[in-house]
Amino acid sequence: MNPYSRMSSDDFDRILRELAQGMTVDTLLAMPGVYEGLAEELTNDVLRVWDQTPAGVAAWAKYHRSLAPTPSAEELRDMEPDDTREPCWTGWNSLE
Repeated sequence: MNPYSRMSSDDFDRILRELAQGMTVDTLLAMPGVYEGLAEELTNDVLRVWDQTPAGVAAWAKYHRSLAPTPSAEELRDMEPDDTREPCWTGWNSLE
C-alpha cells in the first residue's frame, strides 16, 4: 500500500496552500502552465486595467481616429475660416 494513499484531498490542499503562500508571484508564474492558466482566466481584467493606463487610452484614441472619416478636399475648401467646428477625433490629438 502506498503511504500517500492515506493523505486526504484536504491535507494535500492545505499543504499546497502553505507552500504556495511562501512563494513569490514571479516564482508561481514561472511554473509550467501556471502563467497560461492564470492569463486565460484574467484576460478581460488585464485588458480592462490596461484601458485605463496612458498607453491604453492613447491606443484607443488612435484606433478611433483611424475609424473617423477624413474630410475630402472639397469639404475642407467649403469650411468657413472662422468655422470653430472640429471633427470629433481631433480632440484626441493631445494624447499622442
